[in-house]
Amino acid sequence: MRGNKGFSLIEIMVVIAILGILGALAIPTYKAVRRMAVGAEATAIMKSLVDAQVAHFLEKGHYFPPAGDAWVWDNDPADREIIKEALKITLPVGHLLDFELHNMEDGVLIMISGTFDSTYIIGKSIDLEGNVTSYP
Repeated sequence: MRGNKGFSLIEIMVVIAILGILGALAIPTYKAVRRMAVGAEATAIMKSLVDAQVAHFLEKGHYFPPAGDAWVWDNDPADREIIKEALKITLPVGHLLDFELHNMEDGVLIMISGTFDSTYIIGKSIDLEGNVTSYP
């Protein structure tokens, strides 16, 4: 009897089936962990933005932007440098998050939105007395 070298077709098919099952289990878990990580990043950046807005108000007497809106979209850092100079905070780009700063008569509205398997939005408004209100 000659020694058989290699694997039989059945053995290869069993290994492929096991890898398929592991992949099917791992992909949803990966997506959930990624979604939680993006949400945690948005929460941390929101805290930094609120702190920077309060510091800007205490220094200049108004929130940023003084009039109109400022935004940083995911891959289009339109007002990124303006926000960096005014609030002394660097907003990351290319990370699935969009930032919007809206000047209102009675304060400022900060919105962070993102899309990764679902759309979510977090927001905070700060009034002229420094009271912070959270939105979902």
